[in-house]
Amino acid sequence: MPDTGTKATWLFALIGVALLISAGLMFYRDNQLAVRGLTATGTVIDFRQGRTYRNPTAGQRDADPNNFPDYRAPVIRFTAEKNEVIQFAALLGSVPDGLKTGDSIPIAHLPEDPSGAEVKGSPRLNTGIWAFSIVGGASLLPAVFMIVVPSFGRRQAGKAAMGDRRRKR
Repeated sequence: MPDTGTKATWLFALIGVALLISAGLMFYRDNQLAVRGLTATGTVIDFRQGRTYRNPTAGQRDADPNNFPDYRAPVIRFTAEKNEVIQFAALLGSVPDGLKTGDSIPIAHLPEDPSGAEVKGSPRLNTGIWAFSIVGGASLLPAVFMIVVPSFGRRQAGKAAMGDRRRKR
């Protein structure tokens, strides 16, 4: 029966593989949007309002620590190929950038999933992809060394023992 250290190693390996697969799927979806995405023109119908995050310790340096800038994310409506009306909010909020209600804006979407539309040409942070890749790799790499190196050592020891037995004959 494997010891607790081996079980923990396999658990880390499993977590690492799961995170790397998740990052791969997110990358695949983004890539599909870039390669196969259809373009349409949407209309800004509203803005989702919110406050930006600011580090609480940074407020100690500001003259007015409660003066957080607002961000606005446009809520966009467009009609897909099958005359389906889709409405979505842009993923990345923006400080007021000149967009107004009623403005036209280019969007991209997959033919089979128009509800997953995004603003065409919007900056892509890929934060999730990078985070999952880094944490997945950080979990998987030590686990691989802890699994492969001992098994490689046992195999080398087995070969040496076989060589000793052959020499004795």
